[in-house]
Amino acid sequence: MTKTKFHSIIKSHVEKWENAYGNGSSSIQIDFIKRYVAYRSLSGESQDTLDRIEKFLSYQTKDERTEIELVFQGGHSGIPLCVYVNSLQEFDFADSWEEERYEIISISNNKWKTWTQKRIDKIIEDIRDDFEYDDYEVEIELESGEVGQPASEPISLYLDIEE
Repeated sequence: MTKTKFHSIIKSHVEKWENAYGNGSSSIQIDFIKRYVAYRSLSGESQDTLDRIEKFLSYQTKDERTEIELVFQGGHSGIPLCVYVNSLQEFDFADSWEEERYEIISISNNKWKTWTQKRIDKIIEDIRDDFEYDDYEVEIELESGEVGQPASEPISLYLDIEE
């Protein structure tokens, strides 16, 4: 696949998503998603990269297909920014942080019944691993939410990141 064709296909996927889901959405939210997709496209010009981007874009509205809602707060844009995924491994926290510099991530999960300590610890571990992979030092604290509350209600994590 040529570089030109790859970028043309990426642009087509972003335009389809923006046309389907962008109506009434904040332009800042749309720009955040577009910048994130641009980062993801740096993974290589392959069908696998295209498939991951297309899947990611298809989830960017809250519906029965999406399990996890991530809301990033305290960043440069000044507004909360949302991303929907079915697994934390589908999202690169460090890459998105490089653009937005958020301090808080609120997470809810529509498939789990309640928050358990094991689930919260695993989420913190996964996010920490993502940042450490990109050579950041990160401290993560549970800012709000608690074990036993419905997982459909968000927990919030505070991030202290050192470059």
